[in-house]
Amino acid sequence: MSRVGERAERRGREARALGLLVLGALVAGTLAQARWPGTATLDCPVAAVGWVGTGSSAHARCGAGGRLPPAVAGALGLALPLNEAAEEDLARLPGIGREVARALVTARPFRRWAEVDAVRGVGPARLATLQGRTKLDP
Repeated sequence: MSRVGERAERRGREARALGLLVLGALVAGTLAQARWPGTATLDCPVAAVGWVGTGSSAHARCGAGGRLPPAVAGALGLALPLNEAAEEDLARLPGIGREVARALVTARPFRRWAEVDAVRGVGPARLATLQGRTKLDP
């Protein structure tokens, strides 16, 4: 057999081996998913979710509990408290970015939206985003 034929045959074997490996991973994933215990969900409106505990043992639950951390509130689609949210959380808002988030954190606290509008980098579009995705009360 020629060198070209040997290379083609070797590539074919490698491709088949890779295909079998991927297929095995898919089967293993499907089996694991079928046997995995169901995930707990909260059966209450988002506004009724409270935060219990601190650190790695902290968790959300319906009803009783404290205020949600800003990052958790944002993940649930609730308005972030602009005067408390971390720079990273503000930067994740659509159209805000790191520089504007940093400027907002530096200029805090805000009592009125006009103060937010005066921050460098905040124009009408960003102000509209912030008004829709954040709140001024602490």
